[in-house]
Amino acid sequence: MAKLIAAATLAVTLAGTTAAFAASPIPDDAIRDQVYKTEATAHLQKAPPGTPVYDKIYAGSDAYSVTYIVQPDGRLKFVDSQLLESQ
Repeated sequence: MAKLIAAATLAVTLAGTTAAFAASPIPDDAIRDQVYKTEATAHLQKAPPGTPVYDKIYAGSDAYSVTYIVQPDGRLKFVDSQLLESQ
């Protein structure tokens, strides 16, 4: 998972695609960077439109389950987030 995130981060940096992902609403500013990494990973994997993408992300001591749907243009649309753990 760490290698996949690192590759996605590098791809976003080199390709300058961060702006393309900015259209997706993000539930919490504290998890914005992690959400961008999830979007970059799904983009690299070329998931077909309509595919749900799930991720577990962390903001400080909180853990969230985040769900997206892949759009026809390859971007992700935020669908839902749920707080899993809070300490």
